[in-house]
Amino acid sequence: MKIEKNDKKNRIMKLIPQNQDDLWILSQVIEKQSFVTGKTTRKIKISETKVEKKTYILKIQVEAIRYENNLLRINGKIMSEIDDIPKGSAQSITISINDRVTIEQNWLQYQIEKIKDSTKEKVSILLVILDREEVYFAKMTIAGYEIISDFKGDVSKKSEDGLICGGNFYADVSSNIEAYCDRLKVNKIVIASPAFFKEDFMKQWNNNDLKKKVTLATVSSVSKNAFVELLKRDEIKNVMSTERIEQELSIVEQLFTELGKNGKCSYGFNHVSEKINEGAVEFLLITTNLINKYRENNEFSKLENLMKSVEQIKGRVMIINSENDAGKQLDGIAGIGAILRY
Repeated sequence: MKIEKNDKKNRIMKLIPQNQDDLWILSQVIEKQSFVTGKTTRKIKISETKVEKKTYILKIQVEAIRYENNLLRINGKIMSEIDDIPKGSAQSITISINDRVTIEQNWLQYQIEKIKDSTKEKVSILLVILDREEVYFAKMTIAGYEIISDFKGDVSKKSEDGLICGGNFYADVSSNIEAYCDRLKVNKIVIASPAFFKEDFMKQWNNNDLKKKVTLATVSSVSKNAFVELLKRDEIKNVMSTERIEQELSIVEQLFTELGKNGKCSYGFNHVSEKINEGAVEFLLITTNLINKYRENNEFSKLENLMKSVEQIKGRVMIINSENDAGKQLDGIAGIGAILRY
């Protein structure tokens, strides 16, 4: 994310999302009733028989936010004074990568932190899970991981005289890794497998420059679901240390550890609210699913008040993405939890 302007006095941020993660972050921080200014195209009736499309920079008051198909769509009412368009009429603004957007709202600290975190250089991580005949490729994202491709190849087999014959599977894997590293500007690679297949692959891979970026890990199977297992492995904790997902996994694991021993924790809206009122909350954890639910029911102000109260008592609010494993765990206990000071 590029921050072009941060006017704290007037509560205005001018931003340029630079990748899909940035669009996702904007979908989480923009609130209903806030004001968003961006570029949009609108059909204008010129005459009884002629309609033209015109491009405008419009300011709208937000009524709904939706992120899908790699686009952020914001619906609302027009606040700009423009001759061709009635003020107060319905309008949508679609934001894609590299579009400029201006947001005016009462910013909460966790929202500001998410924006600032998005400006930091990201560690681009390629995940590879393989055995001797099947491979899956994925990239790390703010939501966890995104599977890029998978394929099966010919298997090298021993002939009767003991020689290895046939099969270029590992060569194909090597070519794909090199292509993805170039395309995605990868600076770290995690290669995982059951048993010894990852070591066998590394022996046959001749790209010494890329091999320096590799961390090896172990998984129990070669499948799409194995990426969930991979993200929990100790071998890649250091690789993921700069990634948001690792922070989310760590803090949710801490919450469940406290739950397991009836320790310093609370969950569920009412119980967490009580602990906030007591000033006992150090970390407030809320899932994106719960936020969306409260938005849809026009009850987000209840969550917003909780978050403001936590910031007032010098606690920290963390929004946990429901699409990754940490978010799914937290959604299993009502989507809201707290780690307590005492």
